[in-house]
Amino acid sequence: MFALSCAVDLFGMKHNAKLEFPSCPTMTELINAVESQFDVLVRSARPAGYPDVPFKAQTFQVYDAILLRWVDVYTAAQLSHGCQLFVFQPPSIWHSDSQGIIPEAKDNVTWMTPAGSPRQQRVHMDTGVAPGLAEKLRCVYYDMDCDGKGFATYEDLRAAFARADMETVYATVSELFVLADENRDGELAYDEWIRFAIKYPNVVDGLYYRVREGGGAGAAAPHATPAGAALLRAPPGLLPNTPFDKRGQRPLVDLGNPLPFFPHHTASPAEEYRRQTAAVLNPPSPDPAIAAPLESVPLGVATPAPPTPPFPAHLAHTPRESAELSFERAKRRADEARAAKAAAEAEEREAWDRLHRQHQQGGGYF
Repeated sequence: MFALSCAVDLFGMKHNAKLEFPSCPTMTELINAVESQFDVLVRSARPAGYPDVPFKAQTFQVYDAILLRWVDVYTAAQLSHGCQLFVFQPPSIWHSDSQGIIPEAKDNVTWMTPAGSPRQQRVHMDTGVAPGLAEKLRCVYYDMDCDGKGFATYEDLRAAFARADMETVYATVSELFVLADENRDGELAYDEWIRFAIKYPNVVDGLYYRVREGGGAGAAAPHATPAGAALLRAPPGLLPNTPFDKRGQRPLVDLGNPLPFFPHHTASPAEEYRRQTAAVLNPPSPDPAIAAPLESVPLGVATPAPPTPPFPAHLAHTPRESAELSFERAKRRADEARAAKAAAEAEEREAWDRLHRQHQQGGGYF
């Protein structure tokens, strides 16, 4: 195994991933693996309002442990097992590399998309807020369990990698399935998939975004697959063939305490939006004047901000007054320090004068 750490600056934050290869990679293999890994990470970490720009590696630098500095990488001969790389992207108004502390490299499942594959192209440009991990892992699981049997098999996982055109570099798909299948029953339950996705989120990101490119719609929304459509057609409180149910039973669900990662479509989108907005922006408050109810506010209408409590009178200073007070305080402290230093010097001179008088009187020094 040949492992190396690769760091990059994305939206002002440093990321460091551990990449594993069977042997020392060529520069083409390294560039392809790095761009495949960080392209989906860019889409996952993209802040709202930023454009969806594909990740491109412009230059590489490696930390030389002998010279104790970063040097440019020109050939694969400069790479060594366990070395630390840093990838620079082309500078733009949306990206600029800045100095900072590189975090410890995280364990990753190294995979790449073959050069020239349509999965590398942008078909659906991302806008708005990037989806969370819960939404992505749910969509990928529904896409694997396309027949609605309630669990995923090794063949389902291998078919998902094939649809996404993702080729594992070091670990095989069968090894990944063994890692995810904790109880070794040959069936990947939803809770096992959640734990695997939390440990290796780059696999979920790759399956989610790569399937979307090239015309794939299985990971675009939960209702795009038969299992997801069955979920949306389920009556309130009843979920048929949920991934938590591996044998086809239909457990009842308490709508007051729903299962995680399974939204219940019992209300219109507008009502659900108002409910979630009220829960986040209007927490319980003992003062009814501050906690104005948001349920009655129509969708799209700006809600007035709660009244601001008055500022304490003894702290209500203008910026100029605050600056003057700070200057006066600093000046007073400097004067006190000078006075203390002068007193100490006077006391020291008096002590030496006393010793000198004792010597003149015949007492000598002690």
